[in-house]
Amino acid sequence: MPNKENVNSGISYYLHVGDLADGALRAKLSLVAHLIHEPTFDILRTKEQLGYIAQSIMLTRTGIMGLRVHIQSERTPTYLEQRVDAFLDGFKGYLEAMTEEDYEKQKRGLITKKLEKAKSLSEEGNRIWGAINSGYNDFTRRAFSSSPCSVCRC
Repeated sequence: MPNKENVNSGISYYLHVGDLADGALRAKLSLVAHLIHEPTFDILRTKEQLGYIAQSIMLTRTGIMGLRVHIQSERTPTYLEQRVDAFLDGFKGYLEAMTEEDYEKQKRGLITKKLEKAKSLSEEGNRIWGAINSGYNDFTRRAFSSSPCSVCRC
């Protein structure tokens, strides 16, 4: 409902990818989420100045997973959706133009991130509660990947 005193709006643009139990697909999505994270902020927040928040994350819930682009802005949700569509179209070109060397560097960065040990008891607790809340109780899975995959060996 529009509120004339509050000009803020937002969009949570969700792309459903598949079943969370599919380890290979989960690893591929994790890599895509890793690759798109910085360009989302750089393009949508910094260059296009769409709003206060512009972020992308891998979103998981019991049985499902996908990629979410979230923007908080003074622009209309319809306009934001058009900009996200355009961004995703452009990101496809970014991926196609990526060199093998850059791709390997990104994969290594993701693997390093997944292998990092928890920095605090709170971080470790959040990981464990995340496993419980997922409904799978997979306590050995790190950042949505349970075993090495053929894509990024994460």
